[in-house]
Amino acid sequence: MNRLALYVVIGIGAAIGVLVVLAVFGEFFEPQNDYCEFAEEYAIAVDGARTSREITDASVEFVSKVGSTAADPIPSEIRDSAENLIGRA
Repeated sequence: MNRLALYVVIGIGAAIGVLVVLAVFGEFFEPQNDYCEFAEEYAIAVDGARTSREITDASVEFVSKVGSTAADPIPSEIRDSAENLIGRA
């Protein structure tokens, strides 16, 4: 019986340890998903633009921000949303 209790305690401790490691290091490995924030900034810039030059500048800034943070391919719904915003400009 003592052996079984020891195995149960070790198993519970290992499970807790794995959860703690995942909680601590999981935040470092999360992909950066700032696309929505960038799209919102872009939409505000385009809505407030008075000239085509301001729209072009906002478009270039948006594309450079998205490109600089994209470690993975841009999700299709974000890409479609951005293309719609750029097309609207």
